[in-house]
Amino acid sequence: MSVVEALRTKARDSALFVGVAMLGLVLTFHPALFSGFRLMMTDPGDTRFVQYVLEHSFLWATRTPGHTDFWSAPFFHPTSGVMAYSETLLGTAPIYWLLRLLRLVPDVAFPLWQMALFALNFAAMGVLLRKSAGLSRLAAAAGAFVFSFGAPRVNQLFHVQMIPQSPGVFAVVAFTQLHQARGRKAWLWSGLTGLGLAGELFSSFYAGWFFGFGVMVMLVATLPFSGLRGALFGILRAHGWKLLAAGALAALAVSPMVVRYLAAGAEIGFRKFPEVDSLSVHPASWFYLGSNSWLYGATATKKVFVSLTNEHEQRLGLGIVTPLAMLAGFMLARRKLWAWPLLLGGVLLIVFATHWSKTTTPWRYVFKLIPGAKGIRAESRVGELLLFVVAFGVAGAVEWLSVRRHGQLFAGVLLALIVAEQGMTQESFDVRLREEQVMALAHAVGPTCESFYFATLSGWQKTDFYQLDAMWASLQRGVPTLNGYSGWTPKGYKLDWNNLLSRQYEEYVHAVFVRWSQTHALTPDKTCWVELPSSDIPKARFERVRLEGVARVGAPLTVRVRAENDGLQTWHERDQFRLALAQASEAAGWTMEHAHLTHPVPHG
Repeated sequence: MSVVEALRTKARDSALFVGVAMLGLVLTFHPALFSGFRLMMTDPGDTRFVQYVLEHSFLWATRTPGHTDFWSAPFFHPTSGVMAYSETLLGTAPIYWLLRLLRLVPDVAFPLWQMALFALNFAAMGVLLRKSAGLSRLAAAAGAFVFSFGAPRVNQLFHVQMIPQSPGVFAVVAFTQLHQARGRKAWLWSGLTGLGLAGELFSSFYAGWFFGFGVMVMLVATLPFSGLRGALFGILRAHGWKLLAAGALAALAVSPMVVRYLAAGAEIGFRKFPEVDSLSVHPASWFYLGSNSWLYGATATKKVFVSLTNEHEQRLGLGIVTPLAMLAGFMLARRKLWAWPLLLGGVLLIVFATHWSKTTTPWRYVFKLIPGAKGIRAESRVGELLLFVVAFGVAGAVEWLSVRRHGQLFAGVLLALIVAEQGMTQESFDVRLREEQVMALAHAVGPTCESFYFATLSGWQKTDFYQLDAMWASLQRGVPTLNGYSGWTPKGYKLDWNNLLSRQYEEYVHAVFVRWSQTHALTPDKTCWVELPSSDIPKARFERVRLEGVARVGAPLTVRVRAENDGLQTWHERDQFRLALAQASEAAGWTMEHAHLTHPVPHG
C-alpha cells in the first residue's frame, strides 16, 4: 500500500470514528441542538443543581465576591461546607469554565459541557479498544458508542454527575502501556495512571467509587486466567514501585476532598442500608429500558416492569441485539487475554448488585465491607460501569464480522441495530420557564436583604424545582439564600418544602423560617421572607367547549374541550390537571377535577 493510500485509509477510518461519535451526540442531545439550546435535558431538578455547582465553581475560580470559599456556596445559609453534601465535579469543571470565559451564558455552556463529557468518554474508550486491545477503528467505534451512548447511561442523564468516566478509562490505557514500557516512558505511564485515578475521583465521587469497585472485581476475575494474570503481575513486578509512588501522589491530591466528605458524613450521618436497599437492582431491571425507548418503550407497561420501585433508577436494559452481540463477541474473541476475565467480571458485578430475593442481597456485604460504600445511595448506577464490559464484547463481535467477506456491510448493519436499540426520546424542559421565575424572584429580593428565603404559592412542580429557583436567584442577586437542594441537608434543616399549598402550611413554614433565623443569629429585618406565586402553572387558551347533553344538577356530563397550550412546558399524559377559568369568580359555577390527555401537548 502506498503512502497516499495509507493516508486515505486512515482519514476514512478517522472520519468513521468521528461520525459515529457525532451521531451519538445528536441522538442524545437532539432537544437542545434542534431548539437552539432553548430546551435542556432532562428536568429542572438534578440537572439544574449540577449546573449550579458548575456555575458556583466558575464564580469561585474567577474570585467573584460571595464565592471565595469553594466549599461554602451561598445556599442553606449560613451553613458552611455545603459543597461536601454532593458532587463537586472539579475534575471536569474547567471545561465549563472555559466555555463561560468564552462569554457563553450558563444555559448554553452547560449542555456543551455535557456533550464534552460524552465525547471524552467516547474518545477514551476508543483509544483503549484501539491502542490497548488492538482492535480496528470500526470495532473501536462500535464499542465506544455503546460505552458512551448506551441506554443505561443515557437513561441516567438527569444524574449527569455519573457521566464522566473518561479519566478512569485513560488510567487503564496508561496502565496497559506499562507492559512494554521502560525507563522514562515507564515513569510517564505510571504517572498518567495515577493522574487518571485522581481525575476520576475529582470528576465524580460516584463514578470514581464505582470505578474502584469495578477494578477490585476485575482483579478477582483475572485470577483464574493465567494469561492476563501473568501479564498483570509482570507489570506489577516491573513497575510496582513507580505505580505505588503515583498512587500515593494521587491519594495526596484527593485527600482534602476526602477529608471534607468524611467530615460532612460524620456531622450528618452516613446512609443506612435500608435507604440504599430501596434503590436496589432487581433481576427484571437488567431487561428494562423505560418508556422513552424507541424500540422497547411499549414494554414499560408489562407487569414485570410496572412493579419496579424507583422505576427511573431501574433502566439498565440494553435491548436484545446488543447483549447477544456482546456475548457473541466474547465467545469469538475468547483467545484474547481480556475476553474471559472481562466476561466473568461483568457476571460478578451483576451478581453483587442484584437484589435476588428478600433474603439474598449481596450488596449488603459490599455496603458493610467496602470503604466508601456508605456514601453510595443508588447501587443501580452500577449499570454505567457495566458498559465497560459491554463495549469490549460488542467491539469483539464487530471485529470478527469486519474481516469476513462482505463483513464491513454486516458489521455496519449490526452497528445500526445497536444504535437503534439505544435510541431514546429525551425528556427536556424550556429554560425560559425557570428563568422567568428566577428573574422575578431576584427582583423581589430587596436592597436591604442580607439573606432570603423563598416560598412559592400553590406550585405545580416538585418543591426541589423551587428550591433551585432560589439558589439561582441568589447567584443573580449576589445574596445568600436559606433555601437549598443537595444530596444531603444540614442537621436540623426543615425548610426543604417551600411550596405553600395552604394557609395553615404557610404559617408552619414561616415559623420554621423564624426559628432557623434565630438559631443561627441572623438579623431579623435583614433576613427576608420572599413569597411569590408560581409561574409554572400550565396555561391554556380555550378555543372551543362543547357540552354533550344537558347540564342537570348533580348529574355527570361529557364535555369536549379544545384548548391550546399557551405556556412554555409540554403537557404529558402522566400529568394530572384540574380545569378552571383564570378568575375564581368565573369558575365558581363549575369545576372539572380531572382532565386526561391522550398524547403530549407541546407549546402552541
